[in-house]
Amino acid sequence: MNVGIEALEGSVPVIGDLFDVAFKANLRNYRLLNSHLLQPSSQRRSDWIFLAATAFAPLVVAGPH
Repeated sequence: MNVGIEALEGSVPVIGDLFDVAFKANLRNYRLLNSHLLQPSSQRRSDWIFLAATAFAPLVVAGPH
């Protein structure tokens, strides 16, 4: 999600470059991974709902035309 946000905002000329410097998606992802490795059983129901919605969204967008 962090990389997607950075890619979307980074596509805007000049403002996107400033956003890339401030947002630091890779550093955020690194911290998320470390926290998960320290507490792997802390997954919540909302995590699974978000994962299912993210996997299902492309099917809805690419549905029958």
